Amino acid sequence: MAGNGRQDFSQASTADIAGYAFEKFASFRPFELLSENFVIESWSPAVSASLHDLSSVALKAPYIAFEMELDGSGAGVAVTGPGLAVHCSFDPGAGTQQIVVTVNDDARVVASSTASIGSGAIVAVTVTENVVTLWEQSKGHWDAFLTHRLDPESEVDLPAAAGTGHLRAVAVGSPASVSVGYFGHTGLRDPQLVKHMDGSNYMIDGRLLATMTCAGPGPFQTAHWGVFSIDPDNPCDMVQVGHLFFERDGRILGDHAGQIVIEDDGSAIVVVSSWGDFDENVHIRHLRTDTEILSGVHVLSSEPLALPTAFNTWDPTLQHHEGRWWLGFVECQAFSPRFDFRPALARAQEGASYNSEYDYVGADLLHHQTEGTILTQLGTELRLLASDGDAKDYPVYDLQMNRIAQIRAPYESNIPHPLLIDRPETTWMITFDGTPVSPEILGYGTHGDILIFHSRKKP
Repeated sequence: MAGNGRQDFSQASTADIAGYAFEKFASFRPFELLSENFVIESWSPAVSASLHDLSSVALKAPYIAFEMELDGSGAGVAVTGPGLAVHCSFDPGAGTQQIVVTVNDDARVVASSTASIGSGAIVAVTVTENVVTLWEQSKGHWDAFLTHRLDPESEVDLPAAAGTGHLRAVAVGSPASVSVGYFGHTGLRDPQLVKHMDGSNYMIDGRLLATMTCAGPGPFQTAHWGVFSIDPDNPCDMVQVGHLFFERDGRILGDHAGQIVIEDDGSAIVVVSSWGDFDENVHIRHLRTDTEILSGVHVLSSEPLALPTAFNTWDPTLQHHEGRWWLGFVECQAFSPRFDFRPALARAQEGASYNSEYDYVGADLLHHQTEGTILTQLGTELRLLASDGDAKDYPVYDLQMNRIAQIRAPYESNIPHPLLIDRPETTWMITFDGTPVSPEILGYGTHGDILIFHSRKKP
C-alpha cells in the first residue's frame, strides 16, 4: 500500500485529554443515495440512443442505487439475478408506483403507492440487502415514500443472488435520464481511523483514512462499511473512497463497525462486526489481506475471531503495544427487554499473532449501555475510550479496565463513538448522533449526522 506516512502523537497525557473542554465545531448530514464516486453507468438522450446500455451493469453486492428523471411515459429499473428480478416502476400518467418480484416468470406486486409523482420528477430506487426503497427529490431533499423488505424464503434473497456473481442492474422503459451505481449512505456512524500496528495514524498524501458505517434505509442489515479520506486539519472535508462488503455462507453482506490495521509489511488486518445478517447474534470477524482495500469496491472473506467471552460481541478495536496485541470490544449480555452491553478488553501473549488466543483482561461491570470502543494512544499510554448511553459521557479506561477519567465533550443523542485526532494546534473529536431520515417510513437505523468537536490546546 504505497504513498502512506505516519502521524506522530503528541505527548498529551490521559489527564490532559480528559481535561480538555471540547466544543462543537461543526455538524452536517452526510447523505448520498448514489455514491458520488461510484456511479457505474449513466444514460440520457444526449449520450446514448438505447437504455440497453445499462443491461450490462454487473454488481458485486446488493447495495445499489438508481437515480432517474421521469418523462411522461412509464419507466423503471430492475435488479436481476438467476431466475429472479425485482422491478420498480413509475407511471406518471396513472400516478402509481410498484415493486414487483418475479421468480421463474411468476410475477407479483409486493408493494405499491399512489404518490403524486409526475413527469419531470427526480426519483430514486435503493436496494440495500433485501430492502427496496423508493424516493422522491423535492427542492434538493430526498424523501422515502415506499419501502419493502423482501422475504428471502417466499420472495427473493438478493445477498444470495449476489453470491452467485450474477447480480445485474437494468433500466426499463423510457426515463429522461438514469444513473446507477453503489448505494452511498443515509448517514454515517461508528468512525475508526485506519492505523499502523503501533497506533499511529495511517495517512496517504497527507490525509487520514477512516472506516465508517454507511447507514442504510432501515435496520442494521441495510448498512455497510465505507472507507473515507479525511483532511486532518479540517475533518469536515471527508470523501468516500471505498465500499467494503463481506461474503459469508454464499451471501454478500454489509458487515460493519470495526477497524483496519496496516501491518509493517503493508498487509491489512480487518476486524469487523457481523451486523450484516443481524438476528440477535453478533460476533467479531477478521481477515488478513495483501490486497489494496482502502479504495474501490471489494468483497472480502472473513472468519470468526475467537474471543474469551460467551457473549455476543461487536465494535472491535486493535493495537500492538509493548510486544503484544490488545483488542477492545463490546460484549452484549442480553437483547431484551433492552440491549445490555459493556466495553471489554483482551490481550494476546507476547509475540503472538493478532488472531492467536486472547486472555480476558476485564470489562466495565457497572454500565449497561456502553459501546463505541476505540483504543487510543495518548502519549506513551494506551487507553480504551467508549461511550455510555445511560450516563451520557465518554469514559476512559486503563489497560486493567479501570475507569480512570472521562472526555469532557457534548453528548447529544444515540451512543456517539469518540474518535480523537490530535493535531499541533487542536484535538478533534469526530462522532455522530441519532438524527434519522424518513423515520415514519423507514423506522430505526437511518441515523448519523456527523458531529465534530474541537479543543484548543493551551500555550
